Amino acid sequence: MQTESTKLAPKARGAAVALLAASLYVGQGLGPIISGHISAAGGYAVMFSVSAAVMAALGVTSSSLLRRH
Repeated sequence: MQTESTKLAPKARGAAVALLAASLYVGQGLGPIISGHISAAGGYAVMFSVSAAVMAALGVTSSSLLRRH
């Protein structure tokens, strides 16, 4: 993702790299908290299923957004 964000036009490159960095830090901060609550409520199988669904949705969304640019 970082490689793709640095391939953007110079005007958009700074914003793309900043958004990537921010999303990494937000994910590292909120991921364990949210995953902990999900695993406490439904177990590890539910936690990993939800995580897989979120990752699949993000992958499809990212792919479609990259095709537009």
